[in-house]
Amino acid sequence: MLCYNCSKPTFKIFCSKCEKDFKQLECKRRILDDGLEVISFYKYSKIKNLLSHKHYISGYFILNKLASYSYKRFRFKNELAYAIGLDDDIKEGYSHTAILLKNMKANNIIPCYNVIKAKNKVIYKGKSLAFRKKNKRNFELLKNIDKPVILVDDIITTGETLKQAHAVLKKAKINVLFAVVLADAKV
Repeated sequence: MLCYNCSKPTFKIFCSKCEKDFKQLECKRRILDDGLEVISFYKYSKIKNLLSHKHYISGYFILNKLASYSYKRFRFKNELAYAIGLDDDIKEGYSHTAILLKNMKANNIIPCYNVIKAKNKVIYKGKSLAFRKKNKRNFELLKNIDKPVILVDDIITTGETLKQAHAVLKKAKINVLFAVVLADAKV
């Protein structure tokens, strides 16, 4: 087997050099214009090729490994909160957002699945901010939430998806603490 990152021979998802490199998080913080704080763990350029696997079975293993290096180690000192993923429905055999949620589990973070779904399944990849604003995802809240939440996604580019989800939760009077993503395309 070859390392998914550098193609060196290995018996694991990543060779020991790449594994060590991915364990060195490059945490960044971005505040969206609606006030939502977004924490990212990697530069997008560092994991761009790996994220392209999310639509294949190899992505299950890659995302699980990256999430174990980042999301699993993520802790915060607040009260109990739910971690909810954006569109954690199953596509191509697994839900990439659900993998990230699973790795968020901690004493005070409870993964909560199937909470918010987009009624409009428009694909934003490679689309402009104007396109994203014109073609809203139309998120729908599917469950009653009685605790603060942490939004979870794999990547942030323009921030439009997170802002739309944030607006739906705020309208329902749900306290959104912040969002976490693997990578920020603007970093």
